Amino acid sequence: MDANPPHYAPSRDDLLAEVAALRQRVTTLERDKQDLEVMLEMATDHADAVSEVLRQERDDLEVMLEMTTDHADAVEEELHQKTEEALRRSERQLRMIVTATPVPVLISRVSDGAILYANHMAGALLGLSEETLLGRRLPEFAQQPAEWQHLLDQVQGAGSVDAYEMQIQTAARTSVWVAVALRPLAFDDVASMLVTLYDITERKQREQHLQQQVQALRIEIDQSKKARQVAEVTESDYFRRLQHEARTLRSRGTSRRALPAASEGKDDVSGPGRLAGTPVDA
Repeated sequence: MDANPPHYAPSRDDLLAEVAALRQRVTTLERDKQDLEVMLEMATDHADAVSEVLRQERDDLEVMLEMTTDHADAVEEELHQKTEEALRRSERQLRMIVTATPVPVLISRVSDGAILYANHMAGALLGLSEETLLGRRLPEFAQQPAEWQHLLDQVQGAGSVDAYEMQIQTAARTSVWVAVALRPLAFDDVASMLVTLYDITERKQREQHLQQQVQALRIEIDQSKKARQVAEVTESDYFRRLQHEARTLRSRGTSRRALPAASEGKDDVSGPGRLAGTPVDA
């Protein structure tokens, strides 16, 4: 028996049917190809449109960014000018107020204590003109220069100093008591101190005079108290008895010292040639 099956030969109808199927498939593929080409063309056109839109939007954003940057620069410059003008106006107002203040006022640099501004009253107190004070170091006028650094340390810790009493020296080396107040501020963009000096020399002199009067009064009171205590003791019965006993003791002592003198007088009366102690004839 033959193991290989017999070869099948397709019929003409089968071949025609297969050719028709292949043609149908080719037609479908061509239609799909056309659809894909149309879709691709549409996608390309859409992509070009989107790209154009994006490019336009990018250009618009660049223009807006440039305009915004220019505007920001203009606004920043305007704000800077307004700030500087406000600072200059504040400094002018500060100068006017300080100049009109009937209290010595100075502005000194924190770093070295150099005087940057002084009003007329400060010049009168320190014995120099306002122009001469400029550039001088404020610690030079302190009787104890280390006190200035102490004041700066207090400002750094507490934010300000009020009514700190210290002694300063004028240009003529005259000692003056002042009450000092300090406030930090920026003067011409420099870290500075607003310093006020209130002359309290007369008050200190009155206090010193009062202390002297109090001390003298205490001495007078102590002396009066001692005199009263002595009077109380001398006027007491006990003290009188002591005085009486003292007078009695002094009297007895005087009598005892007088006895030998009396005995010597009796010996003289006995006369020469008589023995001492021999009775004298009446």
